[in-house]
Amino acid sequence: MLSKHQCSLAYRLLHQYSKCLVFHWYSNVEIVGQEHIPYGKPCIIQANHQNALMDCVTLLGFFRQPILFFARSDMFSKPLQMKILHFLKILPAYRHQEGWENVKKNEENFHVAQQWLQQGLPLCIMPEGGQDEKHRLRSFVKGPFRIALATQHDIGQAEQVFMLPIGIGHGDYNKAGYPLLINIGKPIDVQTYLDEYQKNNALAINHLKTDVHQALQPLMLDIASQEHYEDFYTIACLCDVLLMKKRQWRHTQLNQLKARQSIIDTLQQMEKEEQLSSELLQASQKLRISHKNVLLLAKSLQSDNEKWTNVLFVMCTLPLYIVGGVVNFPIWLLMFWIDKKMGKSGFAATINYVIWIILSPIFQLLASIIIGICLQSWLVFIVLIVAMPILSLFCVKYYTRLQLLGYQLGCRKQKSIALLIQNIVSQMNI
Repeated sequence: MLSKHQCSLAYRLLHQYSKCLVFHWYSNVEIVGQEHIPYGKPCIIQANHQNALMDCVTLLGFFRQPILFFARSDMFSKPLQMKILHFLKILPAYRHQEGWENVKKNEENFHVAQQWLQQGLPLCIMPEGGQDEKHRLRSFVKGPFRIALATQHDIGQAEQVFMLPIGIGHGDYNKAGYPLLINIGKPIDVQTYLDEYQKNNALAINHLKTDVHQALQPLMLDIASQEHYEDFYTIACLCDVLLMKKRQWRHTQLNQLKARQSIIDTLQQMEKEEQLSSELLQASQKLRISHKNVLLLAKSLQSDNEKWTNVLFVMCTLPLYIVGGVVNFPIWLLMFWIDKKMGKSGFAATINYVIWIILSPIFQLLASIIIGICLQSWLVFIVLIVAMPILSLFCVKYYTRLQLLGYQLGCRKQKSIALLIQNIVSQMNI
């Protein structure tokens, strides 16, 4: 695991295969700041962590090099899981609550990480120490900063170690067909903390940790409010396009993030000053009680004039969706069962993605072979082996489009509440 030359052929093939497919899981992927990645230099990726292994998969999707990851040690409790995670270049990170005898095992894994870094390969330790399905940045653990400074100390002045902040913004944590924003910040040179580290280890680690936290915060949506978290997120999603139009910004995911940040900052300042509109909060709460998807509701308002075009598209392509659903039915049924079983656990998307890229092709190959043999036709086999993966991908996109159409044609009560929220926000000084 210590060398890129030790990456097995199976790992390299899986890495490339996943890179080809991962961004098809999302409706739209926007990557900002790729020029900031210090390829060939020791680099520790510092990303917000909100969506289990999907965060790791998306990072691997655009990095040219293999990445060494750390994950919670309880994920290594079963022998098969441990083998799979080691194959994927994921090491366990032990926490204090698991006992000091286990925490000592971190030293060996941290040494492995330092060797990996010294080869100019990227390491990723999510600095929050765990995942949380909320758009907020939590406090950081010390592990990645200890490794960064210890590695820089060993290398000395010969080469720089970098901390690379990356904001990951998932449109939806558990479902396919939603947008994804990867927002890469400027790397932080660990060498500048070396003199302080040599004088006072703990102080240098804390300074580096604080600076990385401050660098990552503007790259993502950070809703600090505890009491009104859900309300603020709902309002920001409904009003982001409104603010982009006001400021004459192009509709990109980065600009959408900036608009939401501005709205959230204003709302949190009003909360601090006890000036929040009770009408605004009541409207948001009514909307949330309806359990409607706020992202689809907002999109339906933005694209209301396109609903008949969407109707035409959905009707014309319905036969393809039916065929795709029939030939891939066992896979969709399994994914549906996982959604119901796991709920919003943060791992549903990860498991469904693994099914989609690994079990789905195996099923499609076997189904094509069986049907081809039954019909005694090579032509049928070839057509199925080509058509089934394409139909599977199409079904993912179509289902989201179908959901949007449902919101465009219905949800009148929710739309009236959403328009009220937009009207109140438009009168604020944002």
